[in-house]
Amino acid sequence: EEEEEEEEEDREGEEEEERRRMGGGEEEMFGAMEGVGGEEQEWMDEQFHLELDEEGEREREKEARKLRKKLKQTWQLQQQLESGQTLNANQQEKLAGREQLMAELWECGVDAQAAWDSMAEEESREKGGEREEE
Repeated sequence: EEEEEEEEEDREGEEEEERRRMGGGEEEMFGAMEGVGGEEQEWMDEQFHLELDEEGEREREKEARKLRKKLKQTWQLQQQLESGQTLNANQQEKLAGREQLMAELWECGVDAQAAWDSMAEEESREKGGEREEE
């Protein structure tokens, strides 16, 4: 029960922060709501919260795409290192940030380890296709 209350408080805090970030609250978004009440007000409140949820989801997806791209670059650096190539300092730094990158992906709802593993599987399939062509 306490966990549920804490989660609800967190959610409310996030919603309030989102309202502030977007430039105001429900009243500002919908204007003065004189004479609106009951079911209509509930519907409008629900629409407001759905818009916030959709915007937040779009931001998470955008961030996840950006992080996946970085993860792929990190994976490629790992492959270069494993093949005996020397990495410069910048590349070594990127490779060293792999765990942090994976944690950020996890926060976006992406299973980073599965994404990493799928890159290896994709590489294996591509190499298998090259062998068949030869």
